Amino acid sequence: MGMTAIIGSMPDVVLVERTSSIELAQSAIIHNRAEILIVEPHIIDYSSRNNIRNVFHNIPSTLSYSIIAIASHYTERDVLKQFDGCIELSDSVGRIEEVLRQCRSDEKPKDEAVAESSIYAMNEDLSERELEVLIAVAKGLQNKEIAETLNISVHTVMSHRKNIIAKTGIKSIAGLTVYALMNGLIEESAIK
Repeated sequence: MGMTAIIGSMPDVVLVERTSSIELAQSAIIHNRAEILIVEPHIIDYSSRNNIRNVFHNIPSTLSYSIIAIASHYTERDVLKQFDGCIELSDSVGRIEEVLRQCRSDEKPKDEAVAESSIYAMNEDLSERELEVLIAVAKGLQNKEIAETLNISVHTVMSHRKNIIAKTGIKSIAGLTVYALMNGLIEESAIK
């Protein structure tokens, strides 16, 4: 439906600013007293992702606002933990509205919303065998090679791959490889 349309459909929420600039986002918080900042974590410089609040250093500490991650790609656990809430592209309108309302209230979900996010909990959701298949895929092995290596059928490999895609939301081999690298499942030297 689109985030702008969802926000527009909420009677008690007003979209103040839509920008791809961190400076304009800070200005919207300061001048309009915006309560929520929705950010795609990947627009933040990689070196700054370890301290999200410092990215918005121009906002006075006297202003209270929440920062929500809109996760359209895999985002590292430590990065997501810094946000007050997390919205995934696959979330329903009801779930998005719930996260926005929670972040506006005094009972901010902080780690709860992030912990419930499937993006945050990906590693915990993958079985041991799925992790083995993921590692093999990331290393560049074909289904038949994976089946031979793990002593399982090609059909079983394909089932595990479908489960991995369903749990991570990552469909491409390149994306799965990056996921495996970012989670320390493989070393860069292991990639074919």
